[in-house]
Parts: sequence; structure tokens; C-alpha cells
Amino acid sequence: MTRTFLLITSLALTGCQGTPPLPPAPTEPGDLVGEVRFPARQVQATLEEVAVAATVSLINAQTNRTESTTLTSQSGAFRLTFGTSFRPSATDSYYLEAVKGLGSNRAGNNAARLRTLARYNQGWTTLTNASAGSGIVLNTATTALCVGTSLRAGTASAVNLASLIGSYESGAGVYTPVTNLSGADFTALESLAEQLLAEDQDPMAGILLTEPSQWAKKNLSGLTLTQLAPSSGTVGTTVTLSGSGFDPVPANNAVRFNDVLATVSGATANTLTVTVPSGATPGPVSVRIAGLTTTGPVFTVTNLVFGGVLGQN
Repeated sequence: MTRTFLLITSLALTGCQGTPPLPPAPTEPGDLVGEVRFPARQVQATLEEVAVAATVSLINAQTNRTESTTLTSQSGAFRLTFGTSFRPSATDSYYLEAVKGLGSNRAGNNAARLRTLARYNQGWTTLTNASAGSGIVLNTATTALCVGTSLRAGTASAVNLASLIGSYESGAGVYTPVTNLSGADFTALESLAEQLLAEDQDPMAGILLTEPSQWAKKNLSGLTLTQLAPSSGTVGTTVTLSGSGFDPVPANNAVRFNDVLATVSGATANTLTVTVPSGATPGPVSVRIAGLTTTGPVFTVTNLVFGGVLGQN
């Protein structure tokens, strides 16, 4: 099971270990009853911190209006009731979202959000259930699909929300591609969502799209380049760059010496090891990662010869 939390509204829980108590049955037609479950985490938040008193909301995807909100109980169960003030529209799409601040919701910590897409037709259907009344699941897969759909909205590759209903089979972990959201898109988005949750980041906020289909993780911690060691040298010199927000995969960091691309041989979140490239001239060093660029100190390239040959008339 991936690092997720689940929201289930049926007579059985899907993808969870053990058999936790079932939530109470709905008291009114159209009520949403379910349970939010986070797996144990070895980062900012414990299971108890996140699962208890998480906020669960139903949000109209067209108007961004929150139609109903509730909190989970000590066991993670919840009930969304609407009374007479709201009746779901069969023509609208809705987001079902669970959110909880991490690390006791202290300042400086993030909140984690997971979503699924929901529609109402004599009962609630979602990304994971095309038939009303079956289980509703929120996990990294459904969140990934919601992120991709949202980022494609308003572009030439917009996704029809209704076409996504029932497109993901949670038990088998199988996504049936729809127009403008391919299987490759889904695989990339789910991987990024899992990475962000593992790092205590919000997957709804941490993914960006560079058209047509380049999905990347935003640098939410801040990209900086503060120091070069050494700050001068010849072509071929090994230089250590210090800063923050670097990608641990060397190839994902584009380092340039005064606009000349360099080879990155080693990378951590705070250091990059690079080689001064042929053709480099004195000037600033920059780092570009997933569409974000930071410019750092100037590197002085030594042993350069400038000049020319003048002919005689």
C-alpha cells in the first residue's frame, strides 16, 4: 500500500490493513459517510496527529464553493450531511477533500491534502466507483488524477471531469486513461504525489506542469545558491556549489557558468559537484530545477587568452 490516507464510504474498507469498525450508516439519502486513514509516518506527523480531527470537505469544482465540512472522529470516521440547504446537482462535479496540518499544526509546518473527484447520480460516484453506493477512496492515485486535471484546466488539453468517473480501480491499482490524461501522465503524477507526501509536502500544491506533458515537483523549500568553492579556476576545475533546494538526482540540476552548461557529477539537497565547462567565461553561476532558476556568485575562469590576428594591407 502506498503512503496515503484513505476516505471510504461503503460497507467495506479498501486497501487498509485489518478490519476497523464501520462508520455509521447515512441518515439521509445523499449523505457521505466514511473514514480517513493515514498510514504511520516517520516524519513531521504521527498517525494520531493526522487522522484525528482532520477536515473533510465537499467542494463544487465549478464554483469552488465548499458545500459541507466536517471533522473526523477519534477513529477517523466522519459523516458529511447536507440537510435542506444543499442538494447535489447531477450536472456538476465536486472535489471530496481531506486536509490536516502536520506537526501539531504548528507554524512553519505544512498541511497535507488528498482529493477525489465526485459526481451525484442517485448516489455518489467518484474516480474509484462508477456505481453509486460502492466504496470511495482517497489516496495518492486519486489525488494525482485531480492534480493533473486541475493543471490542465483552461489549456488546449483540458480534461472532461465526467470522463474520469470510475477511471481508477483502487483494488487493482489500475488507471484507465481518458482523453488528455494518459497512462504516462498518471504514472508521473502519482510518483510525484508519493514523493511529496513522504517529504511532508502537500501534493495538491507541490506539482507543476510545463506543456505539453512535463510534470515536475515544485521546489517548495526554496532554491538558493550561496557559495562556490573554489570561486575561480581553469576549465575542468571541480567546483562545489552550496545552497538549498537542489535535486538529489544530478541530471535534474542544470548548472551554467555564465550561460555555458556544466556537467553535474554529484548532488544532495544542499550541494552540487560540477566541472567548469569548456567555453566558460567569467560570470555568474546559475542553477535551474523544474522551471525554477536561482543565480549565485560569480566564478572567475583563469588562464583565458583573449586577442586576435590583424592582417597588413
